[in-house]
Amino acid sequence: MEPVSIAGLAGLFTSLMDVIDRAKDYRSFAADSRTLDAQFGGYGAQLAHWGRQIGIDNGQFPADHKARLDPQTLSAAEQLLQVAKEVLALGEPSRARAKVATGPATFTPGSSRLQKLGWALGGKADRSKTVRLFGEIVHQLCELVPGQPTGGKPKGHAAQIGSILSQAHPSLQDFLAEIRQMNSRMVAERKRTCNWIFDQPEFLNWTKKDISVSKRPLLWIHGHAGFGKTVLCAQIVQRLIESGDRPVAYFFFSSNFDSRDDPYAALRSCVLQLSSSYPVAFELAFDKWNEMTDQAMASRLVIIQLLRHILAEIPWCTLVIDGLDECTAARKEKGNVERFLFDIRNIMAETTRILIVSRDEPEIRQALECDGNDILSQFKICPDHVKNDTNTLSYHIVNKKLPNKTEEIRKDLSERLSSRCDGQFIWLMMQQASLRKGSNFMALQRAIEETPTGLDQVYKRNWDSILAYGERDREQAFALLRWAAFSSRPLTIGEIAEAILLDETLEDFPTDELPDSVDDDYVNTEISGLCGPLLEVRSKSEDQQPQLRTIHIAHFSIREYLICKLPIKNLGSNESLRVSNERAHRSFLSRLCLKYITCRSTWNDTGSTNFIKTLRNYAAVSWYNCIEYSKDDEKDSKLLDLASNFMAETHPCWSSWTQWFDERDDNKEAIEERQEVSGPSEPLYYALRLSLDEFASKLALSCSSCRRDENKGRSSLHLACRQGNSKVAAALLRGEATSLLNSRGLQGRTALYEAVLYGNNDVVEMLLEMGGDVSILDNEGWGPLSVAASIGDDEMLCLILDRRADLVDSTLNHGSERRLLSLVAASGYLEIVGILLHRGADLSVADEDGWTPLARAASSGNFEIVRLLLEKGADISVVTDFGSTPIQTAAENGHIEVRG
Repeated sequence: MEPVSIAGLAGLFTSLMDVIDRAKDYRSFAADSRTLDAQFGGYGAQLAHWGRQIGIDNGQFPADHKARLDPQTLSAAEQLLQVAKEVLALGEPSRARAKVATGPATFTPGSSRLQKLGWALGGKADRSKTVRLFGEIVHQLCELVPGQPTGGKPKGHAAQIGSILSQAHPSLQDFLAEIRQMNSRMVAERKRTCNWIFDQPEFLNWTKKDISVSKRPLLWIHGHAGFGKTVLCAQIVQRLIESGDRPVAYFFFSSNFDSRDDPYAALRSCVLQLSSSYPVAFELAFDKWNEMTDQAMASRLVIIQLLRHILAEIPWCTLVIDGLDECTAARKEKGNVERFLFDIRNIMAETTRILIVSRDEPEIRQALECDGNDILSQFKICPDHVKNDTNTLSYHIVNKKLPNKTEEIRKDLSERLSSRCDGQFIWLMMQQASLRKGSNFMALQRAIEETPTGLDQVYKRNWDSILAYGERDREQAFALLRWAAFSSRPLTIGEIAEAILLDETLEDFPTDELPDSVDDDYVNTEISGLCGPLLEVRSKSEDQQPQLRTIHIAHFSIREYLICKLPIKNLGSNESLRVSNERAHRSFLSRLCLKYITCRSTWNDTGSTNFIKTLRNYAAVSWYNCIEYSKDDEKDSKLLDLASNFMAETHPCWSSWTQWFDERDDNKEAIEERQEVSGPSEPLYYALRLSLDEFASKLALSCSSCRRDENKGRSSLHLACRQGNSKVAAALLRGEATSLLNSRGLQGRTALYEAVLYGNNDVVEMLLEMGGDVSILDNEGWGPLSVAASIGDDEMLCLILDRRADLVDSTLNHGSERRLLSLVAASGYLEIVGILLHRGADLSVADEDGWTPLARAASSGNFEIVRLLLEKGADISVVTDFGSTPIQTAAENGHIEVRG
């Protein structure tokens, strides 16, 4: 994004001050809002002073003004002003218009159901957050002005903007499904290697910012396993970012994280990075989020559409994707990677540049070359390209492992290593164990010469060494490799010290087998000593405690090798069973996790001092994630049986796990429920919370699981209706939960209210058929009818009115009495207004403050609704208690089209 001019900055500043003035007009006059009003006014005054400080006078810089802002500071100021406008827009009743103090609370028709209802309810908490965030932005702007006490050039202002946006719009961040591990490969230590790539013609042509020259905007760099492609890619990203001449977004696939299962995780990450740094991208993402009324997370199609729009708006945007060959989607679902690369080609704008770095896998090549040769450029990494880098690495390894040898010997050995590695960095790394200080020169030479050159042969030699261990060491090595290869995230040494002791036959955790101390000696002998080059232990700092270091498979190709080698009961080792093998290993680990949390000692505060339960947080989540993400034909019957036995209130560890879960559950509705009710909840509630549909359906059919009412525990019926789970809701209402049909749960809401609020029409229809009472209101005076109308759901509204037509003129009692028609007229829902009028709503009845539906519509600038009401005979001369006619209220709010 090009920096704004001095004149443009003045205009942007002026428009922001206009937004602030409008915000003052619609501030709340409630007693508990005066503090917020004072804070907001203070921040506005501080911003006005900032404008004067940099020379803005009456909305512009004087003709003889000399800019006090350098280009970098100017760019930062522009982005912060844009973000401030976006944050304040969230505080306005409508992003297109403002309301007067006595006007109705309105909301954008396109916003989500909860956002819509939030606007209707007033949203004090949202306003408090808006004021706080606005204050933070003003503070950062003041820091940009030279000569101020906290002066200085902005540092990382893009990161600050991203932080503010994530605070202002956490739901948007959830919608984009942030991939938090996306930087894990970038932050790894990188030596100054791989500079050779920057002189290659293919790379130079790809980076040129000249449409007429660069005809191939998609560059694929590929090479064999172990050729240092990830380090190369990290160097490229770093160079692109440091150049500062283009926006850059990147993603590194890794076998260490669950994101490896979905190639579209890369696109989600790119959208989030760009929307966190560029206001235009954020605006597009925010608008798309508003359109998706019922999606908690954006679908693949939405992400593709959104990124296409962003790339069209941001010129010369560059996307970098590394390790696509490590994405397991290709093995799990045929055609997944091919579809992803097809979509990659189709989202590119004219100036977009995309770099893909991977192995030369057939499915990747076929997808890239299929109808894509006109835009595709390829570069194959060969041993000669990386020769200088492998020389450097081999010399570094020899110096590190053999400091007691002469310079001549070290040089000879490093040259031998480099000549045999054939460009494979991982091959060099795996030779470290054979370079022993006590060996003489001849023995060291022999060790190098006898090492196979192919990676598969190197892996086989290490695997055969493990097979030759005694039973105890062999089983421990298997366990270490299995946990390192198939856990959903890298485990710490402390966690894996407990994990490798787990067995499916355990009655309780074997605390007597725990190590005396998890220290360097334990790491060196019980982990590195057993699995050698196949595993590596990483630390964030040199002085990190051993138990906090993490364990990793040394290379993705090793993980692929182990998939078909590691033994598991009732499963043969077979290359054709690769997908089944991986699924079986992960299910096996999930069963072990479930075994761990069903051990009483896992939850006991007393017992062995060595058992510090470091694995508990991982295990307590892992078991149900495996069930949730498995397809029906992939589910592990043993895991399901174990889980079924555990999810019972009679299980000795069930209440301990639910307490653990509740303490970490940040779901908004769940938190509110915990504040309103007492006592633990039934297993069915947790099955629904965890989206374990199969368990939920079975439990719902059990009478014993439905005995609680809303005064003792959280209602599973209400949760099922909120989720739209008609199968569970129906099963409950056929059993002992029938009495809960019209009971009031969270915030006084009925099950019918919950189903309406979340747009679950099938559940609403079922509840109405079974006698759901539409007249019951929540604690704020809202009922199913007013909610359906307020969120603009015409189908839902008709369903309810078909049951109770007499509610068409209902009065809403949430702070002040307002008629349903008035509320909808102010909100801008033409179809809803038409339905209410057709059903007999009285358009002449005013609210308690004298506002008729016509006055509300005119005040909000809803021209089409004003015209409809006038056609139906609304009286244009009726005045409010403030003495204003509909025409006057429209004029006061600048709605000329209504006044005309």
